[in-house]
Amino acid sequence: MNEYIGLLKRILSHLLMWIVLVAAVLYGTDHQNWILGFIVGAGASIVYFILMSYRILKSLEVMPSKAVSYMRAGWLIRLFFVILVLILALKIPGIHFLAAIVGLFSLQFIIVLEAALFVSRHYTSKGANSVRKE
Repeated sequence: MNEYIGLLKRILSHLLMWIVLVAAVLYGTDHQNWILGFIVGAGASIVYFILMSYRILKSLEVMPSKAVSYMRAGWLIRLFFVILVLILALKIPGIHFLAAIVGLFSLQFIIVLEAALFVSRHYTSKGANSVRKE
């Protein structure tokens, strides 16, 4: 359980670093009008991650049959939240819609990056001697 919480903290810290990096790049380039949209999307991505993590932690405490229905209900709530953020990004004039979408996909980018780092650490820790010689 502590390992899972450590992973959640690491993903959240990487997500926050990604948001700060992209916002700084947007500020330094000619895309200052994208910053608000990106931050809105990235903020929604953080809330989505927190909701998903909470559901996973709570589903560990119940029976597997209850956990499946609990996770399904959480999926619908998170989907409704994402749709609501996208509708608001379309309706509010100061928010760039494409930037909000990029911000929403920040979590997926970080999770793929985290998985790639995990695999690379796994294979580099075994070293070159563990490769099967035929």
